[in-house]
Amino acid sequence: MRPVGPLPPGVYWLRRLLLVLLVVVLLAAVWWVYLRVTSDGSGTDPAALVPSESPTPNPSPSDAPSPAQSPTGQPSASTPGAVPDCRPREITVSVTTDASTYRADEQPQFTLLVTNDGTVTCRRDVGQSALELVVSSGDVQAWSSDDCNPGGSSAVRTFGPGDQWSQAVTWSRQQSAPGCPSAEPLAPAGSYQVVARNLQRLSEPADFVLR
Repeated sequence: MRPVGPLPPGVYWLRRLLLVLLVVVLLAAVWWVYLRVTSDGSGTDPAALVPSESPTPNPSPSDAPSPAQSPTGQPSASTPGAVPDCRPREITVSVTTDASTYRADEQPQFTLLVTNDGTVTCRRDVGQSALELVVSSGDVQAWSSDDCNPGGSSAVRTFGPGDQWSQAVTWSRQQSAPGCPSAEPLAPAGSYQVVARNLQRLSEPADFVLR
């Protein structure tokens, strides 16, 4: 370990000391870099981290749709504050004909009209199951729209005060009977009247003549 050479021994010892110091500094630098990497990355590969989108917050009570905004169509009678059913006395049913007299080659057309004559908005069924047209001559019933098309679906609509709903029906002049037997004859010439019904409400008769 004793220095050997032409230079004084102190020079060789100084060189050895500098070499040792350099090795120590290099080892300290390597250790410092290692500590930084492990402490910052916490052992996880930074390239594998992908930013995620923030979740959409739930709407606050003030943002939630109110019952009036809910797209449920007509209001339900079970919902608080819903539109009530029309009372029978608030509903007027009427029927008109498109002519007073029909030739043998003409078919009568009837227009049924339902009107809310009350002062409040209400709901009324105007579906097939709630409607009927009846043609008679004297005491003899010649035709009913329910004979061959009984029942059917309902169609509840909201009527404001004065609102009206109408439906036109053409009668082929063929007579009918309950159960809709086939090959019923055409109604003979004579005087007739038609009456319309919506649920339990009846119209006044409308008179017409078949030639």
